Amino acid sequence: MKKLMKLLPIIIALSGMTKSKDGLMGTVQKLMNVSKLSQVQDEVNEISEMVYSDHLKGEGPTPRDFAFYLRGKRAPASGEVRDMAQDPWGTNYKYLRNSKRYLVRCAGPDKTFNTPDDIYAGRAF
Repeated sequence: MKKLMKLLPIIIALSGMTKSKDGLMGTVQKLMNVSKLSQVQDEVNEISEMVYSDHLKGEGPTPRDFAFYLRGKRAPASGEVRDMAQDPWGTNYKYLRNSKRYLVRCAGPDKTFNTPDDIYAGRAF
C-alpha cells in the first residue's frame, strides 16, 4: 500500500493528461499492476532470503516439500486470506535447486512458468 501511495502523485499528474475516464482508469490499472509486480518481487526476495538462512542452519526445504515449508514459515498480512505457498495470482511458488545454487520462482500474472513475466530470486550456496 505504501508503494501505491508513492505513485499517487503520478496518478494525479497522468489524470490531467488523460482526456477520458476510461483512459484514466486504464492508467490507474497499469500503475496498480506495476505496484503489484513490485510487491511480489519483494515477496520472492524475502522467501529467497528465508530459504538461504534456513539452509545455513541445515533446515532448508526440498523442492518436494516447498509448499509445506512456506505454509509453516510465512503468515499472511493482517486481513489477507490466501495460501502462503501461492503467489497473489494463485499459482504455487516453485523452488529449484542443485548442489551449487537455488531459485525461488513465481509464474507471474499469466500463471505460466518459463515466460517473460516470471518473477524470481536465488543465490549460490
